[in-house]
Amino acid sequence: MRRILRGLFFVMAALGFVLAVIYPFAAGKQQGRELARWQALDERGEFIQFETKLPVSEDQVRVAVEVETAEPTQTIGDAVVLTLTAGRGQTTEFAQVFRLSGAEPRAQPSPSGKQRFVLHAPVLRPVRDEPYRFVFTEGEVEQPFSSVQLVLVGGTYAYDASVPPIGYGMIALGMLGMLLTRRSRNAAPAQKPAPRRWGRG
Repeated sequence: MRRILRGLFFVMAALGFVLAVIYPFAAGKQQGRELARWQALDERGEFIQFETKLPVSEDQVRVAVEVETAEPTQTIGDAVVLTLTAGRGQTTEFAQVFRLSGAEPRAQPSPSGKQRFVLHAPVLRPVRDEPYRFVFTEGEVEQPFSSVQLVLVGGTYAYDASVPPIGYGMIALGMLGMLLTRRSRNAAPAQKPAPRRWGRG
C-alpha cells in the first residue's frame, strides 16, 4: 500500500512539473503557422481595407504588422506611426496604435536594405464564424513606410496564467506525500516477542 501511495504522489509531482515549468516554456516558444499575409499599401501608397473569414478551428489568431522603412527611427521618435482596427459586424475587436520607439528591427533587412519591424497587435480570441475587417489609418507623422503587410498567424493556443500556480501546488503536495510515505532505512527491525515460558518460576 505504501508503494502505491508513493507512486501516486510521484505522478502528482510529475504532472505539477509539467504544468508549472514545461507549459509556460512551451507557450512562450509558440511559432504557429502563417494563415495569411497581405500587402496593405497600394501602388499610390494608400491603405487597403481587408475583409476575410478566419478558420473557426483555431483556438486563437495572432495579428502582426510587418513594416519597412528607410527613415531613421530617431527622426520619428515616440509618435504614433500607424493604427490598425479589427472588427466583425458591429463589434470592434481592437484598435491598436503602433510606435517604432522601442521596437527591435528584424535581424535580416529587406532585399532593398531597408529596416524591417514586426509590430504585434492583440490576439483574436475566440474566433467567430463571420467575416473580420481590418482597417489601417495613418498615425501622427507622414506615412514613413514603403511596405506594410498584415500577417495572421494560427496554430497557437491561449496561455492561462492560472495554470503554473496549480502546478507548483501539485509539486509541493506530491513531494510532501512522498516524504511522509518514505520508509526510514534506519528504522530498527521489529523485535519478535519473547517466547512464552511454561511452568512455574
